Amino acid sequence: MKLKNALIETRGDAWVRSTAEQFGLPADEDIAVTAEQLAEKLLSEDCLKGRMLTLHDNDIRFLEYVIRSGGKLIPVRANYASADQLRNLSYAFVPWGSMTMELADELADAYAAINTPEYHELRRRTAWLYDCMTISAQIHGIISISDFCTLYRRHPDFDEPNEEIIMRLLRQLKRWHELPMEQKEGELIVKGLAETGHEAKLRILHQQVPAGIPSYSEMKDILQNGYPSRVKEYRVLKTFLIRETLVREDYASAVLELLWKLISSGNTWAEILDILHGQAVPVPAGAEETLKARMADAWEVTRMLMCNGHAPYDVLRGHRDIFLGA
Repeated sequence: MKLKNALIETRGDAWVRSTAEQFGLPADEDIAVTAEQLAEKLLSEDCLKGRMLTLHDNDIRFLEYVIRSGGKLIPVRANYASADQLRNLSYAFVPWGSMTMELADELADAYAAINTPEYHELRRRTAWLYDCMTISAQIHGIISISDFCTLYRRHPDFDEPNEEIIMRLLRQLKRWHELPMEQKEGELIVKGLAETGHEAKLRILHQQVPAGIPSYSEMKDILQNGYPSRVKEYRVLKTFLIRETLVREDYASAVLELLWKLISSGNTWAEILDILHGQAVPVPAGAEETLKARMADAWEVTRMLMCNGHAPYDVLRGHRDIFLGA
């Protein structure tokens, strides 16, 4: 299916018009005209390169596999994340009532025009930069450019000594993507942090300890699984969820991804329990105290905002009651 038709059928008129406006395209009463202009923009070499800057090698391999398969296939679980990436970029779609993912008819030729070693080297670096910002937004909230560059250099293949090179990559990424953090006077700060009233509090807490910089393996684990799956306390918590709440393993993983985000953001046991109930996560009444203890164990070893990227066990020993609310 042509991209202009796919945009109308799977995204809808309102989305097409609003997205066209974001690209600065002229409005037209005829939605087909607007969709054609938007499709042309999305498939342009400059735009395609920019939008694909956050894709990883596995996403590209999946894209190339779909192209070789004729542009259509039913994704398997191992490829769900890559399929979602292509759909989020509006280059792939699933027609209503179908399980088959399709690429826009024009995508194969458009991709062939940018498929060079030089572009993929740039893409790998910007994708990792985006990953670093995703992690830092969750465990730091505020981080100096110098510390952020140290975080970026955790990657064994990307050790640019010059901070300006890394900031140049950031500027390229910012042109095409909505980023979770913004640059201000030698720092990166989570967008909207000042409006929430938390910026001043975080700055006071961060004065007490330098930024904690996780290892490359830690970051890859979180990025791939949504939480620190190799950490013993999280493995124990996952086993508890499966055995005591009788949820499937994939559902337990989704719950742990949510829990990691809540814990690293500084939520207490009472706050998390309310959220779990709101998300309809089954917690048997007799198991709440055990779950509370298991989550407190995970809290102690989780890198978090209030500890400037460190875990409470390393910088707040003896303060387990912060989480428990005792």
